[in-house]
Amino acid sequence: MEHANPCKLPMNPGSDLDSLPILDTPDKLVVHAYAARIGETLYIAINTVPQLSYSMSFLTRYMSKATPAHLTYAKVVLRYLIGIKGRKLTWCGKCVSLPHVIGEFFTCIDLSWADDKNNRRSSMACYLFVNNAMFSWRATLSQIVALSTTEAELMALASCCYVVVWARKLTVELGFPQLKPTDIYEDNTGCIALANNMQLCGRSKHVALRVCFIQQLIQDGIINATAAQIADTGTKALPRVPFESFTDQLLGDKHIGGK
Repeated sequence: MEHANPCKLPMNPGSDLDSLPILDTPDKLVVHAYAARIGETLYIAINTVPQLSYSMSFLTRYMSKATPAHLTYAKVVLRYLIGIKGRKLTWCGKCVSLPHVIGEFFTCIDLSWADDKNNRRSSMACYLFVNNAMFSWRATLSQIVALSTTEAELMALASCCYVVVWARKLTVELGFPQLKPTDIYEDNTGCIALANNMQLCGRSKHVALRVCFIQQLIQDGIINATAAQIADTGTKALPRVPFESFTDQLLGDKHIGGK
């Protein structure tokens, strides 16, 4: 792969690995090669390349049943990495358009509802920033099936809250505690309304535990749920222009929340 041609996207929009034929008895050599490629790339994605979150979350679903066609998709990610050798995470990057000061955390989350065709679980992404730099990021599938987009977004928000609580405790130990609630930017109005509404209606009682957990954090001044979005790279394969724009924001090369 050292001399392979670089590509602009780690995964093309509309890529459908679920439609690829799965062998009853997978080729062990192919499965091993696929697992090796994914393992190496996953290490890079977890530590330094947040824009690979969705691609790697998607590709890891086929670790035990990979075919040569799946291996081709894994090699596309490697070709993308060849093309971004000079890119890096930027500490104290461009000034944010969202209103934050030095040292304050803020978080962006997004979700693609029921996008896994095999079990209809939802892809979730969470990005934690400090000083306009990525501090923590994660893209994964929800643990259970959600019956509505609002329910799925509440799952993503609750999952993100765990990360925020951990990060705030870490900063206390490091000697610079967060003095204000951590803003969590979310684009689902129903989710935001439930998070900020101290009353639950009958239609929302099935998600009462998550709602009450989020509401308690808001009451305690730990988080603040509000509307905005830059986390699309973690929940779907985007066309080149929006993907590169979101990547610039994630890496600190462009104003977060800007255009």
